[in-house]
Amino acid sequence: MLIVLPVAYEHIAFDRDGDLEVNLETAVQQLDRYKLIMDNYCQTNASITVSYDPEEVPAIIDWLIENWDSYVGVSFIYRANPTKTAKDLGYPYLPQTPVSKETYREYVSTLLPVNLTDVAAADMLDTGECTGGACPIR
Repeated sequence: MLIVLPVAYEHIAFDRDGDLEVNLETAVQQLDRYKLIMDNYCQTNASITVSYDPEEVPAIIDWLIENWDSYVGVSFIYRANPTKTAKDLGYPYLPQTPVSKETYREYVSTLLPVNLTDVAAADMLDTGECTGGACPIR
């Protein structure tokens, strides 16, 4: 099952490619933002999938060595042309797919509201590894 979560980044300036607004920040910029979140907002773990170009690999290696104690869940995906679809690139899906504002609005208009009034907050928590009272931390 593939779940599509529409996400809008209205407060972020993107590069434009035709009708699409695309994010072309470097791998190190993505890693720096991840480190900021890990150092200031997380007690356990956040994860990130970093898109990169092959020429960025030396800078990525330097960043990983310099920040060894600041990351836990980092994965990497080759940065393909952001205007191509998953099918164009030979994949069934991609972690993120840039779409035009029109496509986004059309999709969002088909979604039904989520009603959680009958769901207890405790039922939504997965305490899995915390059942003994001690959750794993980094």
